[in-house]
Amino acid sequence: MRSAFRAEALDLLIELDSALLALEEVTADSALVHRVFRAIHTIKGSGATAGFTRLARFAHCMEEAFDLAREGRLTVTPELIDCGLKACDVIRLLIEQNSEGAAIPGEAEAAGAFAKLLPASSNPPARQGEDQMPATLTRSAFEITFKPKRDLFYSGADPVTLLDDLRELGQAHITAHSDQVPLLPSLEPELCYLWWEILLVTDRGPSAIRDVFVFAEDDCELRIRLLDDQESAVSLLGSVPAEAFELFVLECEDHLEAMERDALALAAGPAARDELDSLFRGIHSIKGNAGLLLSDVKGETLTAGHPLPLLLRVAHGLESHLDPYRAAGAVRPTEQTVQTVLETCDAIRNLLGRLKHTGSGGPAPLELLARLGVAAGDAPAAQPANPREAAFLNTASQCVELIDSCFQRIGNGGEATRPVLETYLRGLKTLSAAVQYRHCPELEEPLAQQLRILDAAMSAGSALGGEDRLALDSAFRAARCALDRISAGGAVSGKSEPASAAPLPPGTSEVRTGGSASPSTIRIDQNKLDNLMRIVGELLVARGAFPLLVRKLNDRETGTGLAKDLKDAGSNISRIADELQSSVMSIRMLPVKTVFQRFPRLVRDLARSLGKEVQLVIEGEGIELDKTILEQIGDPLVHVIRNAVDHGLEPPEKRRSAGKSVSGQLALRARHEAGGVVIEIADDGRGLDAAALRRKAVDKGLLAPETVAGMSDEAAFQLIFLPGLTTAAKVTDVSGRGVGMDVVRSNVRALHGAIEIRSQPGRGTTFLIKLPTSLIVSKGILLEAGGQQYVLPLSSIHDMVKLPLEAVHLYRGVTLAQVRGRVYSIFNLAEMLGQAPARQTELSVAIVEAGTVRYGLVVDRFMTEVEVLVKPLTGGLEQCREFQGAAIMGDGRVVLVLNPLECHSLVVTACT
Repeated sequence: MRSAFRAEALDLLIELDSALLALEEVTADSALVHRVFRAIHTIKGSGATAGFTRLARFAHCMEEAFDLAREGRLTVTPELIDCGLKACDVIRLLIEQNSEGAAIPGEAEAAGAFAKLLPASSNPPARQGEDQMPATLTRSAFEITFKPKRDLFYSGADPVTLLDDLRELGQAHITAHSDQVPLLPSLEPELCYLWWEILLVTDRGPSAIRDVFVFAEDDCELRIRLLDDQESAVSLLGSVPAEAFELFVLECEDHLEAMERDALALAAGPAARDELDSLFRGIHSIKGNAGLLLSDVKGETLTAGHPLPLLLRVAHGLESHLDPYRAAGAVRPTEQTVQTVLETCDAIRNLLGRLKHTGSGGPAPLELLARLGVAAGDAPAAQPANPREAAFLNTASQCVELIDSCFQRIGNGGEATRPVLETYLRGLKTLSAAVQYRHCPELEEPLAQQLRILDAAMSAGSALGGEDRLALDSAFRAARCALDRISAGGAVSGKSEPASAAPLPPGTSEVRTGGSASPSTIRIDQNKLDNLMRIVGELLVARGAFPLLVRKLNDRETGTGLAKDLKDAGSNISRIADELQSSVMSIRMLPVKTVFQRFPRLVRDLARSLGKEVQLVIEGEGIELDKTILEQIGDPLVHVIRNAVDHGLEPPEKRRSAGKSVSGQLALRARHEAGGVVIEIADDGRGLDAAALRRKAVDKGLLAPETVAGMSDEAAFQLIFLPGLTTAAKVTDVSGRGVGMDVVRSNVRALHGAIEIRSQPGRGTTFLIKLPTSLIVSKGILLEAGGQQYVLPLSSIHDMVKLPLEAVHLYRGVTLAQVRGRVYSIFNLAEMLGQAPARQTELSVAIVEAGTVRYGLVVDRFMTEVEVLVKPLTGGLEQCREFQGAAIMGDGRVVLVLNPLECHSLVVTACT
């Protein structure tokens, strides 16, 4: 049911995107409003039925808004359209994850945006500061103890699966206990030694929790308890993502261990400024992280005895207690102060335990709070208007302070000892976690660069070299500048990305080369299925003729008509087989609209983020391609279109000064051509600068100056496919790294296609992607070369001719021939494949067209036209890129199918 819902919901989301974009153009169209409402209503209802409870709750927000728009009680505005498109992105993520616990970017913001758009009468007042989605307040917090029997596995139950099912009920914080695991010699791998404690926040009751364990109830001890302090537990566990909560606990435990070591070192030895600074930074980090976590929780719903605010007060008290020693310099703390530090560590550890195991309130460490000079109800300090931002900046600034102190030791020629590097690494990881949690893209890359350098040095056990120190210095300065800008501007998030494109990790290309699972289902037109059933019926009838023919063969009085009967039956079977093949192929064929329909949203969001006006024209959506090709061509098209909007089309002011319309034109077309399909992406922008491409290729050391000296503009355009070459002045979150176009060409070639570029300066650029209609069935010419037979795809053959030997000439090591008024390079297929060609008085030549390349291919002889089923090469043979695959002929022989473009690349590489 869930798989079916996912497939249906993804189709409905495409419909939603399309309807919302159309509604943006004509906001008064009631039919479009109805389309949007029906789609989101179906997603909500089907999601609830399939167990996607969180998705259904979120979809209700959008459904309510468009229901009011449908009734005329809410005006369709650009803000409503933006909310709807962002909601579609959130729903996609909810479909992929289907987890109550996982943090979904933009979910709460989108729900809150819908709530603000609703009229006051339909939007009941919420408590101050509350921005949760509907039904949040109906959730309850449970403490679950799950202790399986040792022989649980023998019953077929899997505790991991049970815990995963439990996560689907809500937000779960799971703690595994390994105290019953024996030593390795006594361990039985088929027995279960672990047991679990789970804190679950859910809108379901105890019966739903028991249903998860229904098949394992006799093989485990199960206790389900409703927590006493419901309001605090739900507020904390329901507001904080499980990953962030677990990271907070782990980091606090690490800091506590380091603090205890520092305190004991201070008690045992002379005054040491390093230990005192480290001790202060540890408690400062705990305080900052607790504040960061608390900023995500509605503080007024946490009781006074809740462990999280208590932990914050204790940390603040110890920080204030240590501050005079730190200000005085190398002054050794008293024995009583050291004891207070150790007791504070114990108290914080106890509060962490309560936080992990109940998430609810308890007694405060009053005596310790009094000694630290903090009253039980005191707050650490008055928080600014945005505590979430203040907590982040507090944590970030003290991490930078820690990193700076480490860098002063290693950045000026000092010795990079392992303890110093460990401290540096710990500060970086804490800062990285805060940056990812608060989403600061401009800080991520400098931090990631430092982490890579330090991880490599720590793993190799080697000292930092001069280049590493310079790289660390540069990255640290970049991170500090970014943090200063954030602090000054009061923003903690970077430039927003287009909603349709998922954010990419730093340093990676926008084009994916594989790895994502493809859908395993195809939606089929009912008429195609009916036609298939008709053909199968004819096949059954034709099959019935063969038993009759067998009986005739056994009959001694068989007449001369038997041969004719056999011929007719064979022809009938052949006809039906052809129809059956055509019908099955048509089922695999899907219109390019399934890929093209994602681009209006992509272009719209990208143009907005870049401050440009772009009009997208789509033609040929009904052209059909094989499902496999469509699934793999989407990402290359995304990259070419992003490049066209970012680099190809000029900003409005430059277009205006060039005498062009302010709105840039981007065309996406599909058409049939030469037995295949051509996809065209054309813009009316600035065009490609051939001279700049030649210069960049030389500057980056990709080509020698003499190589580009006589290069034509058409050949220079092909340089953009060189890895590492880009004409962009700076790297943006859209493009500019110089790696994407190389991957685009590789992906197109993997589909046995080719890509061509045409450009005119000031008038625009056109990309032509030429693809076969199918990777499975190929029509071709069966030919012979070097005593072996091959199939040359018919779609790549421009002409076939016979040439006398005297018509072929050798010029500068290249064989040339003139065919129908045009000169071609001529290559012998047998020699290309390392075989001896046959002696001929005249040459059989196929003029092959592959992408932008045309050349002559000499073979021993042409045999016949065939239609073959192409199977991909495996077992290491896929490295032979000059072959598309292999085909089995009617007599059982295996014949290789040539890849004309790779054959040309092979011979050109050999010549150079």
